[in-house]
Amino acid sequence: MPKISRAAGAAAVLALALSAAVAAGVSAGRGTAGRDAAQVGAADLARAGANLARPGAGLGASRRLALRPVLTAGAGAISGPTGVRMRPAEASADSLNSAGYAASRGGTRFRLVRATFFVPFLNCALSKGAFSDDWAGLGGFVGKSVTVQQVGIQANCDSAGRGAYRAWFDMYPHREMFSRIRVRAGDSVTASVFYDASTNRFNLALTDNTTGGRFAVTRGCPAGMTCPALSAEIISSAPTRGSGRHLVVKPLADYGAVSYASIAITDRSGQRSGLRSAFWGATRILQTEASAPFRLVSRPTQIQGTTFDTYWSREK
Repeated sequence: MPKISRAAGAAAVLALALSAAVAAGVSAGRGTAGRDAAQVGAADLARAGANLARPGAGLGASRRLALRPVLTAGAGAISGPTGVRMRPAEASADSLNSAGYAASRGGTRFRLVRATFFVPFLNCALSKGAFSDDWAGLGGFVGKSVTVQQVGIQANCDSAGRGAYRAWFDMYPHREMFSRIRVRAGDSVTASVFYDASTNRFNLALTDNTTGGRFAVTRGCPAGMTCPALSAEIISSAPTRGSGRHLVVKPLADYGAVSYASIAITDRSGQRSGLRSAFWGATRILQTEASAPFRLVSRPTQIQGTTFDTYWSREK
């Protein structure tokens, strides 16, 4: 899948070199469809208003979920068309900048992804000049489309060791937008992306459950592009710059741990569940260093019901 290089404040494309056929082969998960995936209605989103600031600037990076060309998948791995390998039994992949899960199954289109998590307390003393994002989104994990619809929070450490937090949304390849609502470390937030088939538009919303702050927007697919939403993702990541052999991953801020809960996913046929489902499977994504011995940088725990955690590891 091609990566798109953007200027400052570019969005987070999930630039994964996987085909729908490969995804179908590794993500046929087991389990029972859950009943906790409440649908996000357009009217509810409209009540919140946009409450947005200017497009993102100053980062000079995008939030791509970039897999290494060759994964440490071990024996029994299968290869995608560009050399990405995954273990069918484990549905696991390595990434240069991201940790979390992606739900997918060949031909399945998704309508809703939602998760609640706490804004992390950064350890900026150990990670000055480092960056992190926590988000939920649709699209970009499988298939040829490079569009991604996503919403989340940014938690960065400046060079002086001070933490800064912002909420944002993104309709990649459009530039990201930051919200005027204030988010702080320790706040509980809920991020959701919902596709409204009646309008062919996406509703993106983030609520700070601690303060009551909220923003919501409705956007159509970027002109001239398709937004098939063939996957649903919940991710903790570091920004990247460039693409291909020139891809540079920015340092990941020490966020300790982020707990994602009340995870809800719905496909366009109305099936509802969490990340694991009888209707789709979940790929576990671990962030590793770019070169051997591929030490862990960040990792997700196993899924427990509708919950999982990501941990900043940075093993040396």
